[in-house]
Amino acid sequence: MQGNDVLAALPAALDSVAAPLAQPSGGGGSALIQFLPLIAIVALFYFMMIRPQRRRQQKMAEMQRNLMPGNEVMTNTGMFATVIDIDDDGVTLEISPGVNVRMLKQSIGQVVNQPEAAQEPEAPVDGSADGANNK
Repeated sequence: MQGNDVLAALPAALDSVAAPLAQPSGGGGSALIQFLPLIAIVALFYFMMIRPQRRRQQKMAEMQRNLMPGNEVMTNTGMFATVIDIDDDGVTLEISPGVNVRMLKQSIGQVVNQPEAAQEPEAPVDGSADGANNK
């Protein structure tokens, strides 16, 4: 008969354990506190990863829009060339005298230096006209 007594007491024991779990919590702010670390991680991820990547993409797109004939560029594959002609989505590059290739603008990784007409002359640091120190 002892086995029957244990089985009879089992529902009462389960109710006493499950009762605190079934009761709703009194504080409404605890849900916000639980999600606060998750919100902080998402915000950190945005400011450390997504936002800088978006800025790099915008800077790269602007550089590709501002390409001009005569610019010396480096492609994404590391090839140096001079811009000869620019189309809507493509660019003609001279990689060697007389050797021209046509590539997409997106393949241009960076402008190495701009033509002399587009560059502004640099002012001397010390303020003198010829840039020499007269000491």
